[in-house]
Amino acid sequence: MSHISFLTSVSTNKDEKGLVTEVLQNIKQAHMKYVLFFVSSHYDQELISQAIKAYVAQDEDFEGVEFVGCTSAGEITPEGVKTKSFTAMSMASEELEVGVGIAKKISTNPIGSAKHAVEKACSQLGITTDDIDGKHYAGLVLVDGLQSVEEYFMLGISKAVRLLRVAGGSAGDDFKFQNTQIHARGKVYEDAGVVVIFKTDTPFKIMGVRSYLPSDKKLKITRADLEKRIVYEFNGRPAAEEYAHALGISSDKLNEDIFMSHPIAIHFGDDYYIRSPLKVVEKNALKFFCHVTEGSRVAIMRPGKMVKEIEDAMVEAKQELGGIGAIIAFNCILRYQELLKLGTLEASFDALHVAPVVGFNTYGEQHNGLHMNQTLTLLIFGK
Repeated sequence: MSHISFLTSVSTNKDEKGLVTEVLQNIKQAHMKYVLFFVSSHYDQELISQAIKAYVAQDEDFEGVEFVGCTSAGEITPEGVKTKSFTAMSMASEELEVGVGIAKKISTNPIGSAKHAVEKACSQLGITTDDIDGKHYAGLVLVDGLQSVEEYFMLGISKAVRLLRVAGGSAGDDFKFQNTQIHARGKVYEDAGVVVIFKTDTPFKIMGVRSYLPSDKKLKITRADLEKRIVYEFNGRPAAEEYAHALGISSDKLNEDIFMSHPIAIHFGDDYYIRSPLKVVEKNALKFFCHVTEGSRVAIMRPGKMVKEIEDAMVEAKQELGGIGAIIAFNCILRYQELLKLGTLEASFDALHVAPVVGFNTYGEQHNGLHMNQTLTLLIFGK
């Protein structure tokens, strides 16, 4: 088998055992190497893990298969975007190899734990980090979405292996913002991340679809707390007031819809990397979902054509890869809310569903060495 075969399934069964059984029966195939899954935090994650181990123990076709997953804030499934569900993708190929590394206690040592996870994944593949190239190795990252250390975690990966291209997402918990969990090696982890490295001859592409355009409104971050992700001043004035002034409104009118429609972005090269406001704090400061660096110049963004951007990305990927075999998608919760508000959630899924697809709504997105917001990051495999 010279290509990768992908099977996907989803269940909304209310019982964890029935949920897992239904999905694994549907994605079973010969030569399986890897199963990726995303599951609502409404389920008991320990029971999910136990159900997977119990099913695998009685089905030899799953022997030696790596299972990796996380809790979500809505699941991207073969039947559309759902909530309170369990969705999974199996990957099968005689040529595919998979390495998995677990990072623990990322809140206290995000860089070191990420480097350790990369080294563990490489060790499982029988290689060193120096062996990785950008053509035959693809990376996937899942990380706790509530520790606020994703930037450092991605830095650790970049320090360990510069050429690894990565897509990923920060685990969610259905908008509760209390506890996100990672599944790997038959266990459930908190305050953790997992790095998956695929070795394959199948072509692949890592993409970031942002769907927001720069306006002519520019700001300079003149006072900020990097660790707390708080901006205190834009242009030497209170951040909330200056941000609102640039939008032509008073600061007491700022709300989630304004933040969602008008994030800020840092300009690197030919691209913009989005940082989304979360809320007003300490009267006139703005707290963000990402690190915001003092001294940076940023643009206030405006909504683009979200469905058209996905359609264009699929055309680009198909042309580059010679066809699309499967898609793993990491979609920001703010994009999800925006799509709901616009009534285009179903259309956006239809644009993405050009091949087997699974994914989830995230608390942040990873794209190569960066952590960002309001982005759809994709790992796309060719045929």
